Amino acid sequence: MRQKQSPKKYLGLKYYLLIIIFCVLGFLSLYMLDQYFAIKRIEIISPDEKIIIKGLENLQKKNILLTSDREIIYTVSQNNPQLKNISVEKKYPDQLTIRVEAENSVAALKADQGYFLLNVSGKILAKDKGNLANFPVINYYQQLNYNTYELGDQVDLHDIVVSLHFTKKAAEMGLPALSIDIGGVDMIRLNLHNKKILIFSTDRNINIQDYQFEKIIRQFKIEGKDFESLDFRFDKPIIKLK
Repeated sequence: MRQKQSPKKYLGLKYYLLIIIFCVLGFLSLYMLDQYFAIKRIEIISPDEKIIIKGLENLQKKNILLTSDREIIYTVSQNNPQLKNISVEKKYPDQLTIRVEAENSVAALKADQGYFLLNVSGKILAKDKGNLANFPVINYYQQLNYNTYELGDQVDLHDIVVSLHFTKKAAEMGLPALSIDIGGVDMIRLNLHNKKILIFSTDRNINIQDYQFEKIIRQFKIEGKDFESLDFRFDKPIIKLK
């Protein structure tokens, strides 16, 4: 005679089956929610329409609810050292709008196996083994090792940073440099168009040299004069006129 299954055993099996069903449903619900809020679209807004942002694949498929703005900005900045301003706007359920502004490159520093594209503070915005013809080239008396430095690193040598400052200043005054020679601890030479030369000092106060440079150039423009070379290494600038 078949023994009847006890009601308690039947209820126990039913209870475990319901737990399994609820777990499966819960897992499926979480998976569907995760997929629903996974980042699928990333819009980049920048004044530079040709800008290329690297590392966006690291944000794709991440949960937009669980990924903080700070984490997004860190990911973008780590992969794109040329950016100075980054802001994030989340558009639920699956889109990011990232606004970026790139730093301006001032000059290309010649290294032993290539070039470092630097901003005014000496930050490496790009590395290239070709000749960056669109930027003035800094010829440093001791070439740096190309492989020692990474994107985003700071070239904090005083004479190079000072040369970047004066290169930017000269460009703002309408005198863009073709190349920059740093031949020693106290001389920065900017080679301009038409064989004009600007010479600055790393030892003298930068603000004083800026003031003297601006004053002379403005006076020349008023008087219609031109120069062959300006040397600001001394208290009184040495001017050689054309």
